[in-house]
Amino acid sequence: MEIDATAKTPESREVFDSSWLWVMGSGEEDWAGGSQQVQIIADKKSYAPGDVAHLSIVSQVPDFHALVVATGAATQFKKVLSSQGKTLSFDLPITGDSQPNLQVNAVFIQNDQMYEASKNIKVPPAQQQLTIEIAPVKQVFQPQQQAVYDVTAKDATGKPVSADLSFGVVDEAIYSLYPDTSGDILKRLYPDRYTYAQVTNSLQYYFSGRAGEKSPILAERRSLYKPQMAQVKPGNDVVQPKIRKAFPDTAYWAPEVHTDATGHARVTMTFPDSLTTWRTTVRAVTRDSKAGWSINRVIVRKNVIVRLGAPRFMRKGDELTIPVIAHNYLDTAKQIQVSLEVHGLDTVAGSPKTINVASKADGVVLWRLKASQIGTARLVAKALTNEESDGLEIMIPVEPAGVTRTINGVGERCGNADLVSVVANLALKKQGYEVLSGGGAEHLTELSRYVYEVANMHFRINQPFVGTSAFAHKGGMHVHAVNRVASSYEHIEPGLVAAVKPSKPTSRSR
Repeated sequence: MEIDATAKTPESREVFDSSWLWVMGSGEEDWAGGSQQVQIIADKKSYAPGDVAHLSIVSQVPDFHALVVATGAATQFKKVLSSQGKTLSFDLPITGDSQPNLQVNAVFIQNDQMYEASKNIKVPPAQQQLTIEIAPVKQVFQPQQQAVYDVTAKDATGKPVSADLSFGVVDEAIYSLYPDTSGDILKRLYPDRYTYAQVTNSLQYYFSGRAGEKSPILAERRSLYKPQMAQVKPGNDVVQPKIRKAFPDTAYWAPEVHTDATGHARVTMTFPDSLTTWRTTVRAVTRDSKAGWSINRVIVRKNVIVRLGAPRFMRKGDELTIPVIAHNYLDTAKQIQVSLEVHGLDTVAGSPKTINVASKADGVVLWRLKASQIGTARLVAKALTNEESDGLEIMIPVEPAGVTRTINGVGERCGNADLVSVVANLALKKQGYEVLSGGGAEHLTELSRYVYEVANMHFRINQPFVGTSAFAHKGGMHVHAVNRVASSYEHIEPGLVAAVKPSKPTSRSR
C-alpha cells in the first residue's frame, strides 16, 4: 500500500511525502526472494570441443527432481534428473556449438519452495586463435626515419597461415585521453552468449495499485560487455637540423595487408616529426574465421630537443612572452645556440642566445611577441650544437579581436551572439565600422539559411534582418504608412541583406 503524509509548517507551508509498505501473508517471504539458490559445480574452469563436462548440483534439500537446461545459440541439453540425496552429478557433452560458452540452469520445487542454480560454462574457441608477431627493425627511431616491420601470423598449432591484416600506427598519447575499447578481435567474433532458459512459477507474485480507484494488476515479472643525422654545413661547427613540423596523431594506416603462404608480411613506413611513443596495432582474420591481434611500441626521440611554449591561437592586439626551451639529453654538457624566426608577429624583445645546458637538463630563452595583424603566424625555433641539433616549426592563427563567431547564435556556449544581427547592425546602422568587405552584408540571408540547413535546424521566421517575417507588417497604421513611404516603418532596405519582404503589405500578419 502507498501511504501519503502531509503537514503544515509554522510559515503555513504545506509539506508532503509518501512511501510504500509491502504486506505479506503469514509464512510468506519477500517477493524479491522467491527462490532459494543452489550451486552447480564444474570439474574444470574451461573446456574444449570433444570434452565432457562433469557437473554437480549441490542442494539444500534431499530427494529432488531437477529440470536441467544447457543453452548456447539454441538449447543443447534438456533433461529432468533425479537425486535421492543433496547432490546430483551429471555429464554434459561439449561440442563445437558450445563455443564460446554455455549457460546451464537447474530448477526444482520442493515443499512449496522453488530452488534455482545457474553456471556459465566457458568453451573458448582456442582453435580459432591466431598468434600475431610484430617485429620492427629496431625500437628507437628519429623523426622522418623509415621503419620496417615484419609481421607473422600463425594458427593455434603454430602453423603459418595466410591472413588479411589491418596495420595502424598511432601516437600512444591518444589512449591516455580515450582508451582503446575495440578489444580482442577473437572475442568480438565469438562473443559470450547471454541466452538462458527462463523459468517462471506460480508460487510467488505481487499486486500493485491504489485502493478504491481500480482493481490491482498482476505485475510483470522482473527480467532475468639508423638514425639519419643532419649534415654539417661547411665552415660551421654546429649541426643544422631538419625542421620538425608534421605532427599527426596517426603515422600510418593500411587496412589491406596480406600475409603470404609462409605467414609473413612486411610493412614499410616513415615516421612523422612527433617525439613520442608510437603504438602499432595489427588485427588479422582468415577466410575460415580464425582471428588474432597484437600491439607493439617503438619510440621516436632526439638527444637535443627544442620546444615552444606557444598558445594555440592569438587575437589581434595580444602581446605575450614565449619561452624557447632547449633540452640536452646527451651525456655531456653542451653550448646550445637558441634562435627563433618570427613571421606574422612583431618582435618586441628577444634575440638569439648561446646558453650552457648540462647533461640531462634544459635551458630557456624568452621572446616577447605582439600580434599586430590578422592571419597565420609562423614560428621556427632552433637549438644547435656541434653534435646534434633540433628545429621546430609551428603555426599560430591570429584571430580578430571581438566576440565569438557564431551564425544564428547556435553553438554549445551559453550566450553566443548571433553574428548575423551583430554584423548587420554594425555594417548598416553604424558609421565608421568596416565589418565586411565587398558588400558582404547582402549575403547574410543566404548564409543564415545555409547554416540552418547544414545543422538540420528550422530557421526562425522572426529572426531579425533575415527571417521571413523580419519585414512583414500588420496593423492598419503600419500598412498604410509602408504603402506610402516604405522607410517609415522599415529600419533598413530589405535588399541590403537580401531578405525578401511581402510584395504588398496587408493588415493581416503573415
